[in-house]
Amino acid sequence: MFHFRRQTIRRHSGVLSQLRSAWGLTAKPADRDFIFPNSQGGFLDYENFEARVLDPIRVQLGLAKLNFRILRRTFATLAVGERKGSLKDVQTQLRHTRPDITLQNYVKEIPDSVYVMVDSMYDGITRPDEKQILAAAPVTGGIQ
Repeated sequence: MFHFRRQTIRRHSGVLSQLRSAWGLTAKPADRDFIFPNSQGGFLDYENFEARVLDPIRVQLGLAKLNFRILRRTFATLAVGERKGSLKDVQTQLRHTRPDITLQNYVKEIPDSVYVMVDSMYDGITRPDEKQILAAAPVTGGIQ
């Protein structure tokens, strides 16, 4: 758990463990130090982070744009759309004051017809032997 302005944000225990380890690698970690400080020990500039970290990922994936807003929208859309949690759960994770903010601005509806179309396109472009191999492979998550 992380505490921000008297708010508690729940995180997976594995993520929390990794963050504690990273924090322990800082030169002189103190209670109020940043987990990922800049070279002077201050906060990371998000525009610099986007340019150094997200931009290479965007290029590698062939995306036109990738930023924190897109990541937040993707998280909200998948969490609600794939029923990984309730709208209230997603609202809490995104630290919105009301669920309608989350629903109107972050969750984008993906109609079932889109999933059907994607499956149909996939079936049309894969070879029969690939379909058998992929059908036998264990599913480890991802989008429908």
